Amino acid sequence: MAKWIIPVTYTMAGHIAIEADSAEGAIRKANEHIDKCPLCNDASYLEDSYCIEEDTSLVELDTDLYNKGKLNIVPEMVDIETEE
Repeated sequence: MAKWIIPVTYTMAGHIAIEADSAEGAIRKANEHIDKCPLCNDASYLEDSYCIEEDTSLVELDTDLYNKGKLNIVPEMVDIETEE
């Protein structure tokens, strides 16, 4: 049986600290410099956000690149027992 690389997405949530004169100013400053905001060190998974990407062209592309050694990921192998 073939192995397939299936892209998934999920959301993490956390907090950052911003110096500003007001809450509104802090939010505005964060939005204006979002590219400089770090990943949160208190991040946690947002419940029910796990999503299987169903674009099969991505699956085929990712699997092909992985098989050729050109994809720098090591996907988690998931063993799912199903009746097909």
